[in-house]
Parts: sequence; structure tokens; C-alpha cells
Amino acid sequence: MPYIKKELRPPFDIAVEMAINKKYSYAIAQVLRSVQYMKSEVLDGCLNYAFTQMLRKTKVLMEVVPVIDVVLHHIFWYDPKYIRFERCKGLLGSMVVEYKRRNWNRADSVVIVLNMLIDRNDELQIAYEDECIERNGDLD
Repeated sequence: MPYIKKELRPPFDIAVEMAINKKYSYAIAQVLRSVQYMKSEVLDGCLNYAFTQMLRKTKVLMEVVPVIDVVLHHIFWYDPKYIRFERCKGLLGSMVVEYKRRNWNRADSVVIVLNMLIDRNDELQIAYEDECIERNGDLD
């Protein structure tokens, strides 16, 4: 859900501005700096807010996708764990649902982009689960 408390929004608004002004590395750093000490129950909503605002405010969707991808990598994918893949899928899936529900601008295109990111999460999760099968053995 992107509807976080107003007092949590300013650092993410800065990141959104940087992303839509093509200052991608600064946008990534701003998001990561803003969430580094957050608990997961707050962090996921803040990421939803930042990503939703980036996608809503940019003129070219594919320009902010690398920002989102790098942030997802640093927070969820860098050290594979089942719970991280599930949280990422929940975050992106919630964004899909909210875009459809609110029918925001370019909803169809944004849903395609979000589904691409969900597919990336699934590919990484499959690779992780295959490693776990190798390491721990398959089911009987």
C-alpha cells in the first residue's frame, strides 16, 4: 500500500524527483539511505510509495525501471532468502492490484512493467530453490 504517513514521504519524494530527472544513481542512493534502518512492516509500504510515485510521475516508464530493479536487488535479492522473495512478490503484486483498482494513468503499461519485475523475482526465486534442492535434497 503506497499510502504511508505524510511525515515519511519527503525523503522518497526527493528520490522520485531524482529518478524522473534522470539522476538514477542519486535516486537509488536516496531510497536505500531512507530505508536502511526501517522495519519490514514500514519499509515495504515506503518502497511501494516510492515506486508508485516514480511510475506515476515519469514520462517514460522504462527509464525508472532500472532504479526500481537496483533497489529491489539491494533489499530483497542480494542475499537470497525465501521470505525476501515472497515480500518482493507481495510488494509488486500489491502495486499491480492498486494500479488496476485506481485505474491510474497508463495502468496497463505499468502493470506490464510490474509483471516484468515479478517475473525477475520469480526467476531468481526458482534459481534459489534449485540451489536448495541441490544442497538439501528434493522432496520424496
